[in-house]
Amino acid sequence: MKSVKLLLLLMLIANNAYTQMVLEHHLESVGMTVELPLKGPYNVTIDWGDGSKKESFQEASAPTGLFIRSDRFVSHTYSNPGTKIITITGALNAYGSASPDLNNSSLVKVLSWDGLGITSFENAFNDAKNLQSVPNTLPASVTNLGGMFSHAAEFNGEIGTWNTSNVTNMNALFFCAIAFNQPIGNWNTSRVTDMGEMFCYARKFNQPIGNWNTANVVNMSKMFNMAFSFNQPIENWNTSKVTDMNGMFCDAVVFNQPIGKWNTGNVTKTYDMFNGALSFNQQIGDWNMSRVTTFNRMFLGASEFNQPLNNWNTESVTNMSDMFAWAMSFNQPIGNWNVSNVTKVKDMFRNANSFDQDLSNWKLPAAVDKTELFWGAVETPRIKGAFKKGRKIGTWNYYYENGKLEASGNYDNNGFPQIGSWVFYTKSGKVEPDCGQPDKDAKTGFCHQVYTQQEYTGPEEGGNRFNFDFQHDLWELACADPSYNSFEVARVKIQIMWLKNRENFIAYGYVNSLASDLNVTKLDVDMSVQRLLYEAQKKYYLDMNFIDPADNRTLMDFVRDQIKREMGYEPIYVDKLKEYERMYYLLKKYLNAKTASELKN
Repeated sequence: MKSVKLLLLLMLIANNAYTQMVLEHHLESVGMTVELPLKGPYNVTIDWGDGSKKESFQEASAPTGLFIRSDRFVSHTYSNPGTKIITITGALNAYGSASPDLNNSSLVKVLSWDGLGITSFENAFNDAKNLQSVPNTLPASVTNLGGMFSHAAEFNGEIGTWNTSNVTNMNALFFCAIAFNQPIGNWNTSRVTDMGEMFCYARKFNQPIGNWNTANVVNMSKMFNMAFSFNQPIENWNTSKVTDMNGMFCDAVVFNQPIGKWNTGNVTKTYDMFNGALSFNQQIGDWNMSRVTTFNRMFLGASEFNQPLNNWNTESVTNMSDMFAWAMSFNQPIGNWNVSNVTKVKDMFRNANSFDQDLSNWKLPAAVDKTELFWGAVETPRIKGAFKKGRKIGTWNYYYENGKLEASGNYDNNGFPQIGSWVFYTKSGKVEPDCGQPDKDAKTGFCHQVYTQQEYTGPEEGGNRFNFDFQHDLWELACADPSYNSFEVARVKIQIMWLKNRENFIAYGYVNSLASDLNVTKLDVDMSVQRLLYEAQKKYYLDMNFIDPADNRTLMDFVRDQIKREMGYEPIYVDKLKEYERMYYLLKKYLNAKTASELKN
């Protein structure tokens, strides 16, 4: 009889544990508050784990909107620090919130979560920077994992055995989960429709996921954006329903896998797709691009890419701006492209130093400013190799004078002259563009002009002074560093560091576009810093994980902390470039340092 009662008791305990959500929080000080982002409808009882009376909470309907106000959180303030085990029982529809008001920092473990009827973990552990582990089984009722581990900086839990067969949303699942690198290749993704930003900035993730069933995925935008380590074969993915691939491999700096067999027949957006994909150089010339409307920045900074694209159907494309900017290896014939609907070509080949192909058959609309194909809005041309043979460009005739590229029907060259005959005009007069062999002491040439350039005399307010100094620094490096072969190459290497996230972080091109205040977020700053660190690592052979014995931190840690202290976590506004200037000079200091100790001095 006793054994039967004991068995019943054990079964009751086991069943009770199975129908609970149990959270472990570590509180470091007196008076800390824990907030639980419950989403209705729900009817739950919560044991806060401090001996206080259990509380019951009810919500009849689901809240609307992405952000849930802090006054909607279920919360409890503790009188003593320490480890608290919080238990939730009852019925709960969803758990999670992307609200900036939510503080998840004290959460370290999720011990159980089944039996409550949860359907959504969207943003459940957003910014849970100390989260270590969650259960290795997923409730079968869950369909939404969007943003679940977003900004969970330390999370690297074993979740490869999850049953994800009912999940439809994995958008931003590991967004900024910078430590995550677990095998999840066996997940059932057959119902997933949204994988946008799934591994965005998951900088360590590099696990095989090539066997995933992606037949229903529609959104793959920014899926591997800044996934610095990812380089796994995914050629067998079914992409037949995908419509959005914008930014998919943007700044995925080591990715170089064959994806040429993908079905892109429904894709309409490919802008930024390989922007900053420094290693990518695979054949994609057979892709069906008939529905794509935006090519802007598609290969910007993709310095290795040089594959045939002449078979692409471009008749629907309207925007090709920056498409091959800084794609320094690209030199493929694309003169047969249909550009009749293209309205934007600004900087399409800016600093595409190898490009030298015949575009005489291009028939751009009359309203399109063709002067912007190879040059930006700053004063000097950005191209060296294109049309160096004086190739004819249809009826386009140009000359370069007084700092501006002009169009002229009377120019009798019928095309571009040799690069050597171009003339630069600066404040100090005419300068020949001779910078093939950088020489600080040269008596003539562009490099000499840099070192003899007169001091800035313009207004101190606004961005003019800072822009002048910024450009001069870039030019000086280009001419002074003998490891570079040309002014253009050096400029490209440095510009890529600074201009990558320009739409969010700086306006466009150089900082002289910052005529008004900008909204710079924590994420913008962190992403830009990481990009610059990667470039600096390659140039200076720095070990980002080297532990400095002076403070037991890595160089990466130090720079990140410095940026946080300089820029702050919350969204800020750049007032007359003051905040941006601080970041610029801090990073400039970093480029000349080899250890964290040197940065302190």
